[in-house]
Amino acid sequence: MNEVREDEGLVYIETGDGSITLADRETGEWYHNSAGAFKESLVNYAEPAMAFLRAENCPEQLALLDICFGMGYNTFTFIETLMQAELPGSAIETLSIKAVELDKSLIPAMIKTLEQSVYPTLKSSGLAPAIVEMLKESLEKETCQDDGQGHGQDKDKVSVIPQGVSSVGKIDFEIRFEDLRLCLSGLLADEKQHYDLVFHDPFSPRKFPQFWTLDIFSIYRKLLKEGSGKLFTYSVAGAVRSALAQAGFSVYRTRALGRKTGGTLAVADAKESDNFRLEMLPAELPGSSAFSSDLFFVLDDIELEKLTPRAAVPYRDPGLKLDRASILRNRQNEQDLLSQNLNLSS
Repeated sequence: MNEVREDEGLVYIETGDGSITLADRETGEWYHNSAGAFKESLVNYAEPAMAFLRAENCPEQLALLDICFGMGYNTFTFIETLMQAELPGSAIETLSIKAVELDKSLIPAMIKTLEQSVYPTLKSSGLAPAIVEMLKESLEKETCQDDGQGHGQDKDKVSVIPQGVSSVGKIDFEIRFEDLRLCLSGLLADEKQHYDLVFHDPFSPRKFPQFWTLDIFSIYRKLLKEGSGKLFTYSVAGAVRSALAQAGFSVYRTRALGRKTGGTLAVADAKESDNFRLEMLPAELPGSSAFSSDLFFVLDDIELEKLTPRAAVPYRDPGLKLDRASILRNRQNEQDLLSQNLNLSS
């Protein structure tokens, strides 16, 4: 039975691998798979991303965008794995991470995540203490008036030269407590074609469709480096995978965890299209050794059968302003119209 304990208004649950997670107060959804919060971040995000870094020439400047940062597992696990790795060629000079999270009340949970024993290198390198201190300062800003000395947004950033680590020379970490949709517009204006990796980890599409729209994925496509940028997410929903394909990604499945069927890898190497067609999805894995049979898979017949025209209708939010009910209603209307047209043509 999972151990449950409450601290600072947050309810912590022990998952199958001993790491902790939370139950969302609004939706009741767990933040992570019951098989293990740390393990989920490892399987869905860290290990697939590391597979590419091991197989390809690592860039001197590696940039990660972590969306819906939550408790921080995806980024923290990726950094831990990276700092322990032996990579081909020279070390990464700078790892730049930008995290986006709306809920500032999760800061205590982020700190508790870092305090767990699964992050020994983060602690010994000096990065974990630096991030914890930055998060505590950020939390204090909520209860203190601005002192007029210009302190504020810069306190949500930290730059560390990790000690005892050979794979990465410097780590720049920034967290923005902001609505994803507001943040993305600014990122697109400032940093087009900047990121190597995107970790996309909101709650489920049915609960928060506003974070799973074709419009958001199209922005990611512009933010990611052409041909080599990669997006990872746990979702396998038809509306999500079809939207990624329409936005110009090649779509694959990643390794399964527990009872789940695996997550989704999207590579920024396809062309944007107004229409979703099954032939837009790759029929085979590229020749790169990164696409191992243990980590990456083309969509199988069962998955393709689920991508019916109706299921493949994406969530849409052209102005990045619609509420949940409007997005769901508009998709339902689009599905109904599609069904009518299909019936008329049959």
